[in-house]
Amino acid sequence: MSSAIDCAAVTPRVLATGDWPAGVEWCGFRYERGEQAHTDARGVTIGELARRLEQSPDIARPVLDQTALNGTFDFAFDYAPLVGPADADRPGANIFTALQEQLGLKLESMRGP
Repeated sequence: MSSAIDCAAVTPRVLATGDWPAGVEWCGFRYERGEQAHTDARGVTIGELARRLEQSPDIARPVLDQTALNGTFDFAFDYAPLVGPADADRPGANIFTALQEQLGLKLESMRGP
């Protein structure tokens, strides 16, 4: 969903003054890990999501934003994190399936430079 918040613009102000703009309680990413991981995001770009996904132990490879979606977004998704090969049978969608089913974003493997 498109966001009215631009976290990249809000964050320097919050860091400088300690005050959030009216109507904004937080922005950026929030994570809860467990058997079911949950990610909330407010006021972030798809490029920022791609950079965060690169850092996920469930992906751990470069992620390029090729969506051509501009602006900032609010979204949430849940997935079953994979810790190792033995956890492949864990119930719930893995991060790849969750991104596609819950956000409509598909991660495709491709060769790069």
